[in-house]
Amino acid sequence: TYPNGASVSSFTSGTTSPSNLTSFTYSLVMTQSVSGLTTSDFVNSGTATGCVFTPDISSGTTFTLTISSCGEATLIPQLLANSVVDSLTSSNTPSAATNASTSITIDRTVPTSPSTPDLATASDLGTSSTDNITTSGTRTFTGTAEANSTVQLFVDGVASGSTCTATSGNYSCTTASLSAGTKSVTATATDAAGNISSTSSAISIVIAALPGSPTSVVSTLTGSISNSAEVSFTVPGSDGGTPITGYTVTATPTSGSAITATGTTSPITIYNLSWATTYTVTITAQNAIGSSTPAANGGSVKPVKAPDAPAHAAPVN
Repeated sequence: TYPNGASVSSFTSGTTSPSNLTSFTYSLVMTQSVSGLTTSDFVNSGTATGCVFTPDISSGTTFTLTISSCGEATLIPQLLANSVVDSLTSSNTPSAATNASTSITIDRTVPTSPSTPDLATASDLGTSSTDNITTSGTRTFTGTAEANSTVQLFVDGVASGSTCTATSGNYSCTTASLSAGTKSVTATATDAAGNISSTSSAISIVIAALPGSPTSVVSTLTGSISNSAEVSFTVPGSDGGTPITGYTVTATPTSGSAITATGTTSPITIYNLSWATTYTVTITAQNAIGSSTPAANGGSVKPVKAPDAPAHAAPVN
């Protein structure tokens, strides 16, 4: 027993600070039984105003205190001095006001929305690092958000990938693996108290692949006596998800350097082939991601030079 009256043994809460809750629970344990505990026996020694204190029972040694209606600021509940009666000594106790050992910062302010996600340069695999065209797989986005908030990316409205921290206000988050198609990517920020921002503006990206190969390739000399060849073809069945920008014809001799020509439609003419040399012809299609595999069979050509004119015999005197 405590001849000088009961005192506070522990006064704690399991709530993590900061918190955006509207109601908080504390456990108050006295060293021995007391009675007469009421709402008015508590105040907030922190800076939050408007708090309402509701103990679950009025007598005993262990109490559950519910605190509601607090504004945003600091919550540190305090049991007032001489507020209850010691059941053994019938004296008012505790002898001094006693603060809870758990302080909670109440924060219900929603963070500002993150900036529009930006496809990171290393993840932008199109013809430029800013065209927002890339391939399937995990992709990284960067932006700004409330300092040290937790950022979540969303792809077409569905959370994608792990969260990341906006260290010093800058984030770099990676999605889950993305499949082909046009995707809308947004982000939200959650602060330490659990407040979630509104969704950011969206960035639209294209998940593409290499185009298919041209088909029905036919290579023919442009004349019976010619060192140029015309290559006709049918466009690929798939552009890979982003428009085909052109085609490259390559004529490779049995020895020596290859010759190339480019174009955007069929046919494409390749010039300056060497006479009497056999060339194997291939053709590829290009889009923002890169070049297709060569067409299966581009054929071959061999320029034939016209025979030299016969030499004229010198006149006989």
